[in-house]
Amino acid sequence: MSSPVTRRAARLAAIRALGRWGDPSALELLSSLTNHQDIDNRRYAREAIGSIRLRHGV
Repeated sequence: MSSPVTRRAARLAAIRALGRWGDPSALELLSSLTNHQDIDNRRYAREAIGSIRLRHGV
């Protein structure tokens, strides 16, 4: 079983990976994370959204 710290780190890494991957289909999921209770989830989601929009002009 993983610890909360490990799960949080994995979630943040996944959010960053979505931004690097750059698929616009991830925008809906990332947008939902901009209201997450964890400030880093919100920040990483906003950064990933910005990266995707910049790359694809959406």
